[in-house]
Parts: sequence; C-alpha cells; structure tokens
Amino acid sequence: FLKYYVFKYHLKFFIKFCVVGLIASFVSYSVFFILYTSFFVYYIYASFFGNISGLSVGFFLNKTWTFKVENRSLFLLVKYLSFYMFSFALNVSILFLFVEYGKINPLISNVFSIGICAFVNFFGVKILVFKK
Repeated sequence: FLKYYVFKYHLKFFIKFCVVGLIASFVSYSVFFILYTSFFVYYIYASFFGNISGLSVGFFLNKTWTFKVENRSLFLLVKYLSFYMFSFALNVSILFLFVEYGKINPLISNVFSIGICAFVNFFGVKILVFKK
C-alpha cells in the first residue's frame, strides 16, 4: 500500500512536470524554429533564445502549478537558473554533437536534445530546486 501511495504521489508531479515540459518545449522550439528558419539566426544562438523562452515559461508554471511553491525568494530563482545553466550547457552540447559529428539536421537534432534534457530536468528540478 505504501509503495502505491509513494508511486501515485510522485506520478502526479511527474505528469504535471511533463505537461509543463511540453508547453515550455513547444515555446522553446517555436522560438528556435522561427529564429533559425525565418531570421536565419545561427542555430546555437537560436537555441539560446529558445531555451531562455522555455525556461521562463517553465519556471513560472512549475513554481505555481506543478510544485505549488509559495517561496518568493530570489534564492529559489537563482537555484532554478543555476540548474538550467547546466541544462542549457547539456542541451547545446548534445545539439552540437548531433549536428557537427552526427551530421543530423539542426531542426531534428534539437528535438532529440530537448527530449534528453527533459528527463534530466525533472529530477534536477524536483530534487534540487523545488524540494519541500
């Protein structure tokens, strides 16, 4: 019974986190796509601006809806941004490897990169940032 309760408790957060992740990823990829295809911005720069956009949406939704954290401290934002700096470095590294060494189109590579980072982000955000 206890295992079921713990699983159900964490599953609720994971599902909400995934919904927020999908929304943030959509925002991130949309900004990347528009900058890369319409404004011909270098794919690394386009990825940077896309990630910043998704990061902003993700922080707000995860704080207020997923984890319902009322802490308004600047330290919480700093922890979130610090973790996502790591996440951004991971995202850009994966993107670079797929594009430059795997010779995969940046539009496709960024989808894989975002997917890998989403999995890492759940555990980092839940354990390091929004722990209660």
